[in-house]
Parts: sequence; C-alpha cells; structure tokens
Amino acid sequence: MFFLAIIPAVIIYRLVVPAIKHLVYGITEISEGNLEHSFHLGGSKEFSFIADAMNIMIGEIKNSIETIRDSKNALEKSESHLRSEMNFTDKILNTQKDTFFLFDPSNGKAIRWNQSFKDISGYTDQEIQKMKAPDAYYSQTD
Repeated sequence: MFFLAIIPAVIIYRLVVPAIKHLVYGITEISEGNLEHSFHLGGSKEFSFIADAMNIMIGEIKNSIETIRDSKNALEKSESHLRSEMNFTDKILNTQKDTFFLFDPSNGKAIRWNQSFKDISGYTDQEIQKMKAPDAYYSQTD
C-alpha cells in the first residue's frame, strides 16, 4: 500500500518540480533585467497558461519601457527647445537699454527682468527674486 502511494507522488514530483524550477529561473532572469527571456513550459495546461501569461506580461513591460523612453526623448527635446528660446529671449532683453521687468500680477512675484533693471535698481538677482512687485520696485511717484 505504501508503494502505491509513492508512485503517484514521484510522478507528480517529476512533472511539477522541473516546471516550477523553470518558472523560478525565468522570473529571476526578468527581475535582473533580461526582458528577452521567454517562457516555454510543456506539460499540463496549467503551466502552459502560466507561461503564456508571463510572456504577455514581459511584452507589456517592454511596451511600457518603450513608451517611457519615447516620452523621455520628447521631454528632452522640448526642454532643449525651451532653453534655446529662453537664451534667445535673454539676449534680446539684455541688449536693450530700457529696463524690463515682468511680474505675476496675482502674487507680485518677479518672473523676468533684464540687466538694465538690475543696473538701474542696484538689486541683485537674488534680491529681486525675494521682493514683491510693484511696491518693492516703484514708488508712488513713478
């Protein structure tokens, strides 16, 4: 009777353990960044179902990574364009002799100013950033 119970256990062990070891190996590969790994588990329908689900998950991870890369590249391109525009604007503002000062009317916070404004007011960039406009810059007679 004891031997009759061991035979099914050995058969199940030989069918299940290799598939589980293969799953663990594949999961380890993926966790280490190898997204080229794919699962191919023969045997029961259950293990084939797990293998298919894991392969779909790997595909979704690859797609997500590609989307993130594309978004990052687009953001870097936009940032570069914005920096170029800001440099262009700074050059234009700093070549004029008149003062230029721009502030947010909702809170009075200084947004942009030119070198002429600093030269005439005597304030540094750090001082201008801390002040509120227009009271800090202009008297009632201006």
